Amino acid sequence: MSQSADNQPHLNASSTLRPCVAVCRRGIQSQRGSVNRGQRRGNGLAWIISLLLFFWPQGIAVIELAHRYPGEGGVYLWAKEVFGDFHGFLSGWCYWTNNMLYVRR
Repeated sequence: MSQSADNQPHLNASSTLRPCVAVCRRGIQSQRGSVNRGQRRGNGLAWIISLLLFFWPQGIAVIELAHRYPGEGGVYLWAKEVFGDFHGFLSGWCYWTNNMLYVRR
């Protein structure tokens, strides 16, 4: 993270869509290997249901929270603003440790 001329933090050029897509793709690929090929029937339907019931509502919630609480920090910032410092730390820590499981593979 760097500082701009008006002393407001902003994301570096490396924080673009490409790394975000790579992390999501890696998470999906790691889940594919855990299912035997013979048990994959109906997998397309499961993805469509997941898209409708989880991914779209989650995306809408993230967009709404980002507009309501602008700034860098994501989950940490949102929890800190509403519930206080401890809950902000706890949600940021849990988010970080959860994502470390994807990176270690």
